[in-house]
Amino acid sequence: MDVPGEIAKQRPGVTHLLSRVDTLFRGTEREALRAHANGLASKGLPDDIADRATRLVYGFGLLDVVEVATHAGHDLDEVAEVYFALSEQFRVDDLLSKISLLPREDRWQTLARMALRYDLYAALAALTAEVLNSTPSGMPAPQRVRTWEEANASSIARTRNAIGEFDDSRADLAPLSVLLRQIRTLVRTASAS
Repeated sequence: MDVPGEIAKQRPGVTHLLSRVDTLFRGTEREALRAHANGLASKGLPDDIADRATRLVYGFGLLDVVEVATHAGHDLDEVAEVYFALSEQFRVDDLLSKISLLPREDRWQTLARMALRYDLYAALAALTAEVLNSTPSGMPAPQRVRTWEEANASSIARTRNAIGEFDDSRADLAPLSVLLRQIRTLVRTASAS
């Protein structure tokens, strides 16, 4: 991999979006972002450093946003808005938190956590591309997501039911793996319809 080349390719988009993270995140994800920054500030970090550190921690998905925009030829801001609307809809931050609670007592547990995180981000990027490719451009992101949801209602209902059932379970590899499979299946099912 050409690391300097990848950095040069991703830097402009990530830099642009990092400044907008607090407006891109929605609902409970925005609240978590603010709580994290406030928590850092309460420990003595200056507000601007707490804010920047939080943006960097929560901005990992921006790499996928830039990648989707580059490969699909969509406007960067448009991709970011759809990505974060979907992230809120499918409660990605909650899922990432559950993944973080998994044990990491040995190398295999650590690798399993990394794989789940990677799969979740990849599924969210694929869902984003699917929404962008299957809905008219120029529509606001929430409307594009609603249009896509209406066209895929039964598949999305199954995924939401699985997420609802997951709420009651503890952070465990088995339910997380099943839930991620359900989300990946949603990508395949939606793109086939």
